[in-house]
Amino acid sequence: MTSFIVIGGGLIGAASALRLQQAGFEVTLVDPGAERRGASFGNAGHIAVEQAEPLASPATVRAAAGMLFGLGGPLDFRWRDIDVWLPWALRFLAAANRERFEAGSRALGGLVADAVPAWRRLANETGQPGLLREDGHAVLWLDEAEARRGRRMWAETNTGPASFRDMTSEDLAPYRGLMHARPPVAGLKFHGTARLRSPGEARRAILAALKQCGGQVVAGSVARLAAGPAIDIGLADGGRLRADRLLVCAGAWSSALMRALGVRVPLIAERGYSIQTPAPAWPAELPTAVIEDLSLVLAPHIEGLRCTSHVELGRPEAPPDERKWRRIEAQVRSLGLEFQPNAQRWVGPRPTLPDYLPAIGALRTRPNILYAFGHQHLGVTLAAITAERIAALSQGEGPHLDAFAVERFS
Repeated sequence: MTSFIVIGGGLIGAASALRLQQAGFEVTLVDPGAERRGASFGNAGHIAVEQAEPLASPATVRAAAGMLFGLGGPLDFRWRDIDVWLPWALRFLAAANRERFEAGSRALGGLVADAVPAWRRLANETGQPGLLREDGHAVLWLDEAEARRGRRMWAETNTGPASFRDMTSEDLAPYRGLMHARPPVAGLKFHGTARLRSPGEARRAILAALKQCGGQVVAGSVARLAAGPAIDIGLADGGRLRADRLLVCAGAWSSALMRALGVRVPLIAERGYSIQTPAPAWPAELPTAVIEDLSLVLAPHIEGLRCTSHVELGRPEAPPDERKWRRIEAQVRSLGLEFQPNAQRWVGPRPTLPDYLPAIGALRTRPNILYAFGHQHLGVTLAAITAERIAALSQGEGPHLDAFAVERFS
């Protein structure tokens, strides 16, 4: 039986390992074990199929200055990491032209089109279909002028398989009751999107299904990686693993692994921040809400209400910026939401490539090495469909993924 090593224990790594095991490979997943550090832990759990256009776009470039953290927006750059983000930003600007944006939209749209059905299939196979809620989400505005601008923007946006309509007073009433200090004045109700009731529980369910069908999970970090006709990995604890094939899906840490294989990729850590309270006054049946005025996502999970925001470009292991948690906490208080003072804080890196498209494929010169990383804000959204594409690719099946080839950065 052909053996596979999968490096990376987030949602993409776990789902891909399960699909490869189901496809008949002998799979060993290498999981660094620090669950809290990855983007799979503290994210909003939103299956964002409405985001069918890459963020590397002329519109994003025009809006960037007004989004800066110093002006009250979500975008920030770690000045100590200028050697990382400045070359990345120049590549981003080159990718944000109309021609590349339209090509990227076609490629990304093909992935998001089947993202929810792929999650449905995956949740059913873990035996916990209730982890997936297909109840859409709300986009809310606190200001009439912002609502007018927001409506125009969404009317001009390709939302993929998702659709939306204006929210009625009846639709807005639950949110107005919860956010009584700053009630929303308008909103859009999206259909066709979904959410995970707990990204952490979903990951654990996938790993349990992997073990149940014969896959192995090894806790450890990779200290040495060599690839020839066979894959040879040395772990930090002195252990050693060998396999016929390799899948690299270690999120923001994937660039170091690819560099060990002689491949350089312009991957950056686009860090997000979240806070979560264990017992919010938020009805379980009320779906995710995006407060566009504040660039704030309110995501109800099994564990409580998670509030997420910020786009901070830098190194994945950089220390957290306390100001960003304080801003989220102040925004939540300004809305009048009930939120306990001992909220859980989290910061984690979203792996982002300059064109805001993922890297999914096999190395052209060494087809026994596959990769799946760089999913930026869409790691949760695309985890299940990426896993299916990787399993098909490993068997020489499925559509070509040239738009996501890592060699596009050569």
